[in-house]
Amino acid sequence: MTLAVKYALDSKNDEEVRYKFKRKLMRLMFNRGYSHKEIENLFRFIEIMLELSSRDLKEKLYIELKKIVKEKSIMIITNFEEIAMEKGMKKGKIEGKIEIVKKALKKGYAIEEIADLTGMSVEEIKKLSE
Repeated sequence: MTLAVKYALDSKNDEEVRYKFKRKLMRLMFNRGYSHKEIENLFRFIEIMLELSSRDLKEKLYIELKKIVKEKSIMIITNFEEIAMEKGMKKGKIEGKIEIVKKALKKGYAIEEIADLTGMSVEEIKKLSE
C-alpha cells in the first residue's frame, strides 16, 4: 500500500508512468502469494490510488491483468468486469419489463395498471403500445 501511495505521488501528471507503476504493483501483488480476498482489496486500493484516465491504457492494463490471472490461475472480478456485469443485469431487467408490458398490453390490461405493476411511467408504456 505504501508503494501505491508513493507511485501515485511520483506519477501525478504522467499517465504512462502511472500505468507502468500500476502494472508493476499488480505483478507484485500476485507474486507475493496473497489470499484471494487480500488481492481483491489491494487491487481496489491500487485502482483508486493509480487511476488511469486514458481508455487505451485501461484496456492495455486489463489485457495485462487477464494474462497475469491466467498465469496464476486466479479468479478475480475487476472493476471493469463488475461494471460490465451491472450494465448487463440492468439491461436485462429493462428488456424483461418491456416484454412483460407488451404481453400485458396484448392481454388488454389498462396502461395505468401496467405502470403500477412494473414501475414504468404511463408515458413509457404508451410509447411501447404504439
